Amino acid sequence: MDSSRNSVFKTLLYFDIFEYPLTKEQIWQFLNKKISRKDFENSLKDVSNKNSFYFLKGKIANISKRKKREGFSAPKIERVEEVAKKLSFIPTLHLIGISGSLSMKNSDEDDDIDIFIISKTGFVWFTRLLLAILLKLLGVYRSQQEKNVKNKFCLNFVIGEDKMTFNKKKRNLYLAHEIVQLLPVFQRDNTYKKFIKNNNWIYKFLPNSKEKIIKNNNFINRKSTASEKTLVMLLNLLYIENLSRFFQYIYMKPKITSEKIENDVLAFHPKSYENLVLKKFNSRSKYDTRGH
Repeated sequence: MDSSRNSVFKTLLYFDIFEYPLTKEQIWQFLNKKISRKDFENSLKDVSNKNSFYFLKGKIANISKRKKREGFSAPKIERVEEVAKKLSFIPTLHLIGISGSLSMKNSDEDDDIDIFIISKTGFVWFTRLLLAILLKLLGVYRSQQEKNVKNKFCLNFVIGEDKMTFNKKKRNLYLAHEIVQLLPVFQRDNTYKKFIKNNNWIYKFLPNSKEKIIKNNNFINRKSTASEKTLVMLLNLLYIENLSRFFQYIYMKPKITSEKIENDVLAFHPKSYENLVLKKFNSRSKYDTRGH
């Protein structure tokens, strides 16, 4: 298998893990290496396709799955956009992004909604506390013990602006995909643009992904007002972050397993899922590219 075909194959293979066939544009955007457009077009000639979707051999059924999930995802995304308008007035909230399967409109009907949050530096715990309270009042907060999680908001990743850059040890294909696929719905002070700029290492894994990222421009965009800046200064003087961290940590401590709980990073999704995806991808890549 030549280099261009191998790149196309691996792109399809990665998304096949999620039962997600790709359009031609999506394959191009998520290629793992730079190839010419001519080589790209030639590489597609032998790829199974139907109705503008490309997929691995024998996976035609994934087209109907994708379309069905897109139908489930549309109202979920609309709901997030509605809720984001109400949350956007939290002065320490700088980014709300949809992550996980919903970011690619690949969510099942009964799935919850994974939310990625960036707060002002030094206000991670306070921001999370306010978000949890407001989401509970709105009836959409997912608690750890929740059984019916349909359309509930899961605050699975909350970081401060000073932690926007992922260190070299954490950089891999999975994380690059998660960043590129993130669907922003609200930003304050151009935080989404800063987040992408701080993680431009993603282009080493997905060199054409900038074409997808620049299309992410249809979201709420606010600038911090003078009154909001004054309020944040006052909150800082009152040590509100320390109090928020103290009481939330007492509540969380008995339930902590594989979560990452730090001053400026709250990660509630186990890393095992990332490892599972990468293990499956690497295993299938080695097996299938040998022609079996």
